[in-house]
Amino acid sequence: MRLVTTFTLFASLAVAAVDYSSSLTSGKADMKSAGSLAFGPDGILFVGDSFGAAIFAIDTQDRKPGAGSGAVEIAGINEKIAALLGTAADQILINDMAVNPLSKNAYLSVSRGKGPDAIPVIVRVSRAGKLEEISLDKVKHSRADLPNPVEAKKD
Repeated sequence: MRLVTTFTLFASLAVAAVDYSSSLTSGKADMKSAGSLAFGPDGILFVGDSFGAAIFAIDTQDRKPGAGSGAVEIAGINEKIAALLGTAADQILINDMAVNPLSKNAYLSVSRGKGPDAIPVIVRVSRAGKLEEISLDKVKHSRADLPNPVEAKKD
């Protein structure tokens, strides 16, 4: 029994020490859209790209443990995101939100513009309410293509 417990302890420590971002490559995450969001281990953000028929894994580099709990309320967040992106509030669409379990920062997938020509954007919302666009031009990421994509239709 002691051997099993010792082995389990060492196996747990080995898994905890894994650097999940080491397999990601630096460069432009060429998303066609930013939809569903989910967090994996080590602050890796998964972004569903429905127009590009892919799932992106993005290293947010947001691993510092966050303090506090409860809701962060930001009145007029759509107007604030629009101002951050240099556009009007009616030209953005917030698609999804996920909270990083490590830092407690919220991440939003946003479309800047309308329809299939909209520009995908990821916005980080800190616990203090600060908004920040996450650059997709030079980021550690990986892309997994989905089989049998549906063709995007322009309105």
